[in-house]
Amino acid sequence: MESQRAWDEAGRFFAYELESRRHVADTPFLVKVFSLLYEWSANYGLSFGRPIGWLLLFSVLFAGLYENSDLPSISDFSDALAFSIEQYVRPFAVWTANYPGADKIPTTWKFIASLQSLLGIGLATLFVLALRRRFRMG
Repeated sequence: MESQRAWDEAGRFFAYELESRRHVADTPFLVKVFSLLYEWSANYGLSFGRPIGWLLLFSVLFAGLYENSDLPSISDFSDALAFSIEQYVRPFAVWTANYPGADKIPTTWKFIASLQSLLGIGLATLFVLALRRRFRMG
């Protein structure tokens, strides 16, 4: 398939190969876990819509989490959603932000926001790689 430049078929074959490797008993546990995560998040690089969908879903979920928190700068869902999106636009800025109430954010919430930033970076990377794979020139 590679020599025939059948990129889509080669990608699907690669995905099937990774999925079958995950079901082999000798495969290490962490390899199985990351293979499953890669399948769920980007369909082994075949889907560039999935990472964006997960990014949007995590934005809303984390916004709901932030809305029900004791963060000083969040009073309603729109504030929580803005804070959630900020974690993608300015990753880890919660540690150095200088807006009103930023110094009163508890360390636990800073770690949760950092986790969201890491998720966002990972999903954005998967999006770019899948997009690059889709539109690459042979």
